[in-house]
Amino acid sequence: MIWPPKFLSTTNAGVDYSTRRESLTLRGLPQSVKARHRAFTLIELLVVIAIIAILAAILMPVLNAAKLKGQGIQCVNNMRQLMIAFKMYSNENNGYFPLNMSLGAYTDNGNWALPNINWVAGQQNYSGVPDNTNYALLMNSQETQLAPYAPNPAVYRCPADQSKSGPSTGLMGPPRIRSYSMSCAAGCTDLKGDPQNVGGGSGNLGDLGGTWRAYNRESTVIGAVGPSDLWVLIDENPDSIDDGYFLFYMPFGSTEYWFNFPSKLHINSTGMCFEDGHAEIHRWLQPGNIKATTYQSYDGGSPGPGVLKDPDLSWFASHTSCTAQ
Repeated sequence: MIWPPKFLSTTNAGVDYSTRRESLTLRGLPQSVKARHRAFTLIELLVVIAIIAILAAILMPVLNAAKLKGQGIQCVNNMRQLMIAFKMYSNENNGYFPLNMSLGAYTDNGNWALPNINWVAGQQNYSGVPDNTNYALLMNSQETQLAPYAPNPAVYRCPADQSKSGPSTGLMGPPRIRSYSMSCAAGCTDLKGDPQNVGGGSGNLGDLGGTWRAYNRESTVIGAVGPSDLWVLIDENPDSIDDGYFLFYMPFGSTEYWFNFPSKLHINSTGMCFEDGHAEIHRWLQPGNIKATTYQSYDGGSPGPGVLKDPDLSWFASHTSCTAQ
């Protein structure tokens, strides 16, 4: 064997021939061709950025819809857990539903006149009151009747609810603890098991006490509205929620009214739970007639405009109560 090999000169030891070959290949080519070989041009970078931006614009609505759907699933699960607690309480109390009193029933000239106990204790608003963030209220059976049956306070809040305690707006302070309320037609008004006084008349549920059926125990869920139709818990509009009592104006004449408002945070839909225990996301047909959530100002109880033949109000009324026979 001839040494050194013919293709390797001893005078060129240590030379990187791959680099040299590339240099020879590019030798004699225009400078612009050499530059393109080494890096992207500005136009190529802009094209890549544009493609990424287009893909992001396409994917964001899909990802947002998936997020909202996930929140709806979690909301339904929370309400189902609360309804299980509701059923467990009823089973241990001779079929009677828990207390469901409005803040007005609690107070006398602004002072607490009755024991501070309800299916859920406390009130929510945007004024920074301690109840807004007091998880102890939800865990104390002497204040919240469902506390022994719903030991996880997180189930009282919808994941889509971004409201905060305040003061002055729902965009300030720590997160609030509750999103759900109970139907004004369901529950008891005292520890003896007396039913709600459900009416219609000029608006307030109670003006015509014998017009609409009230439900204070399982055996009273009869008539046109059965257990699978009677809603008990609702995901309330964060701007509207106050006590645990959802007030609704039953039909009077040709118009119906919202007083408290349902939430529309699940893509113009609301989480609801029914007396038979099932929970669902109910989609509104005319969501424009329901107040949107702004987190800017608190509206804990003022009637919305009367609407003639609103399909959502009619559906809601037909699942809230039926005429007493």
